[in-house]
Amino acid sequence: MVARRRTSLIGPRRATTHKGRPYGFLSGLIDYPERMERGVRMPFLKLDQIEAREIFPGIRIRAPHGENLMLSIVDFEPGAHVPLHSHPHEQGGVLLEGRMELQIGSESRILDPGEYYIIPPNIPHRAMAVGGAARALDVFSPIREDYTALWTDGETA
Repeated sequence: MVARRRTSLIGPRRATTHKGRPYGFLSGLIDYPERMERGVRMPFLKLDQIEAREIFPGIRIRAPHGENLMLSIVDFEPGAHVPLHSHPHEQGGVLLEGRMELQIGSESRILDPGEYYIIPPNIPHRAMAVGGAARALDVFSPIREDYTALWTDGETA
């Protein structure tokens, strides 16, 4: 049997340091005081610690973000809908709970939990909870400044 060298999914381990700290894939995520001073979001969050904001009647979001990526948990009350709109952000997502009708451009589908979607920038789209409440995870790049503005009291957004 030939012995194989063990490798990491993120590359070989590096002994290199920068200012006495590890340098590599995770170095940008470590909770260093200077990152907090610049207002950079930290890598670990609990959903129940992020206050929800209502963006449309019956639609609430929790939207933590980094410098270039935003996650948004979207909770739909039964029958609630996001009206037809578009934005310059690329959007992807997955339905987590319930059922949702999603229209992207001229195509419309009823999604069940576990189904994913990708919405290119500037394409009109809308969503509606079907048959009860629903929950989705949306991902945006770049971050949506209109969403970050909802948290003006200094809470994590």
